[in-house]
Amino acid sequence: MKNIFNLSWLFIILIVSYSGKAWAQCPTNIGFEQNSFNQWNGFTGTCCPVNAFTPGIVGGRHTITSVLSGNDPIINVIPQLCPFPGFGQYSVRY
Repeated sequence: MKNIFNLSWLFIILIVSYSGKAWAQCPTNIGFEQNSFNQWNGFTGTCCPVNAFTPGIVGGRHTITSVLSGNDPIINVIPQLCPFPGFGQYSVRY
């Protein structure tokens, strides 16, 4: 009985000591805060009947926007950047 009690405490101590290291880190530039596509992969392509994808970022098609970009060029009432605080200074428009 004493061995089971000791093993239970050992198990609890191990879980508590490693629980802080169990969560993942976000990769760098996850929110495009470097104002670039660093650490990102872009693709263009066609669909149906055959899916054909070409890797690479295409200028004018993959576009980083900021607060200076204003509203969406197609739907003018939607801002290109998330208007809520804490969501970063850059966004991407396709």
